[in-house]
Amino acid sequence: MLVPCTLPALLLPAQKRRKKFYAESGLWCRYRTATRTSYKFWPTSTLFIKRNLNMKNIILRRGDITKAKVDAMVNAANPMMLGGGGVDGAIHKAAGPKLLEACSEIKAVDGVRCPFGEARITAAGDLPVKYVIHTVGPRYKQQQEPEELLVSAYSQSLDLALDNNCTSIAFPALACGAYGYPVDEAAEIAVRVCSDERYGKLQVHYFLFTQQLYDLWVQEVKGV
Repeated sequence: MLVPCTLPALLLPAQKRRKKFYAESGLWCRYRTATRTSYKFWPTSTLFIKRNLNMKNIILRRGDITKAKVDAMVNAANPMMLGGGGVDGAIHKAAGPKLLEACSEIKAVDGVRCPFGEARITAAGDLPVKYVIHTVGPRYKQQQEPEELLVSAYSQSLDLALDNNCTSIAFPALACGAYGYPVDEAAEIAVRVCSDERYGKLQVHYFLFTQQLYDLWVQEVKGV
């Protein structure tokens, strides 16, 4: 069992590192098995929290989502699914032209392949994953019920991952860039949806581009 810790590790002798503590440079965790107790240090670039209640994993990272080693990578797409800026552009660049070809095969209705709040799945091109799941978050100031749409974007992505026998999935911070979703509200929604018991078999990774996003997601995960 993994237990996150609360007092600065450097101030404690090894035999007393048994209470929860967070150090500025990272997170100490205690592993307990039937025969031994050991410790492992996770740097701030990777915060690993094992949810004891539902046995779910949520892993937070600062870094490039295109390097994620998971079954499914979530792309913050636009409705046309033909590439764009930000995360969308970075994923298409890393995946190469095969991803654009796969997106083009999805039937468009009036130019729209993926409406707001929905998700589509394609092959991954040259990315180190099995699938790319494309989802479109809400434009916060332009659409009614943006929270409902963001919840749907996360849940439909997770549902597609399960439907395609994935055990791990990587998300960016959906709708927090050009679409203008308030990042504190977005963090709460993201963690709430991914903590649902329906997704207990999925290991959920978040790749967060800025320190502000990372810190907000940490607060939400710690509060669950």
